[in-house]
Amino acid sequence: MAGGCWFLDLTLNSATGLLDVREFGRMKVYAEVTIDGKPTKYKTPVDYAGETNPTWNLRAFYNLDYEAVKRDDTFLVIKLYCERSFAADKYVGELKMSIKWLFDKRNGDQLTVANYYVNRAKEDGEFGILNFSYRLYETSPEMSNADGDSSGRKESFSRTVLKTAAAIALESLIPGSSDIFFE
Repeated sequence: MAGGCWFLDLTLNSATGLLDVREFGRMKVYAEVTIDGKPTKYKTPVDYAGETNPTWNLRAFYNLDYEAVKRDDTFLVIKLYCERSFAADKYVGELKMSIKWLFDKRNGDQLTVANYYVNRAKEDGEFGILNFSYRLYETSPEMSNADGDSSGRKESFSRTVLKTAAAIALESLIPGSSDIFFE
């Protein structure tokens, strides 16, 4: 299906056992989520209570072209920072993972739970664990009609986004209910 696209629904849940980068005061951690080549950057709220074990539950959504999930050169990047009052925010660590890796490790169209070590640029070691979940699913087959015209793509993708938004809204009211949308 050359020219098709995939939808990534990512929830950045939490981190545990992060490196404490503060000399004084408490760790107040937030995360920034990006995908190479995509202009959309998501930023979690700052967790003021969890210190080295922050919790966010941020949902991020990305539309990925078909080739991005097949190559090793497109990356999901999650950078962690400690908010500081009187100086620039301090780098805590990051996770950089190819979209292809996520694609290969996914649980079909079902939710996949992932726990990966946080790294620091130019330093060896493990600096905590990042916990997230994701769904990667292909947009519907009717996106391309028989004569190769792609005019139906935008409308079909809009339906996929609407279906996902409805599932999210319903899930927040009735846990477990979004499964009816993804059978």
